[in-house]
Amino acid sequence: MTSQMRSAPENVSLECRTDMVSVVVPSFSRLDRLMQCLDSVVRSEPQPPGGIEVIVITSTYSDDEVAEIEKLGARVVRRDGTVWVSEARNIGAGAASGEYLLFLDDDNTLAPDCTTGPCPSRSGVPELAVVASS
Repeated sequence: MTSQMRSAPENVSLECRTDMVSVVVPSFSRLDRLMQCLDSVVRSEPQPPGGIEVIVITSTYSDDEVAEIEKLGARVVRRDGTVWVSEARNIGAGAASGEYLLFLDDDNTLAPDCTTGPCPSRSGVPELAVVASS
């Protein structure tokens, strides 16, 4: 039996950046809340050693709104039609290049002193880690 390797879809990252946290935020028609969420992420200190990337998944924002979101440094992944929040999170995880994932909803905000860096797992499994706030 032969297996064929298919190339990854264009929104899927094959590169993983060590110590980077990828923040995945599904957002649909709530730009004001999303902007507050993104602002809290970029302002939180300390940042993880590998930095952060922010990925917003949407199917509802206009080109002008997307440009506004991108001004805060977020990458926007657009989908046509209805996208359920669980599907949006999976799309964001697939597009992420960070070693760690942090899932937020667009109405979440991080405390200014939130640590978005990785914390060692207490599970005894070295491959497992969590991202937590202080």
